[in-house]
Amino acid sequence: MARVHKIAYFDLKAHGDLDVNKLEVEVRYNDGSYHGKRGYYLSVNPVKVEGMYSTYVGFSGKRMLIQETRRFSQKTLEQMETVLFNNKSDLQRVIGAVCLEHKLEILANDYPIPFISYQPEQDHGTDTEAS
Repeated sequence: MARVHKIAYFDLKAHGDLDVNKLEVEVRYNDGSYHGKRGYYLSVNPVKVEGMYSTYVGFSGKRMLIQETRRFSQKTLEQMETVLFNNKSDLQRVIGAVCLEHKLEILANDYPIPFISYQPEQDHGTDTEAS
């Protein structure tokens, strides 16, 4: 029984140091035995996908507790996607934090939610020339 429910992959353009091309968004169940409370977490990680292989960059993602629980339920895990899309602010906040921290630009968004994404022009206009 899988304790991970993948929600979405977003195509990315990396403007920083990370060599990634996708943003993976998923809901995970944590049984409380390893870091954190027992419950369902939103997890957002930049990854490099090449063919059938995915490469994760350590400590580059973020996670957020969505709902505490006493025990695992596959049905609840799958329903967390609906919970997240109904409460868009949690999804926007975590995706935006990862994108801004690592200078990642979301190239394609097929979801009816505007996400905060790094924009290359954010770095322009900060240098001033001395005359």
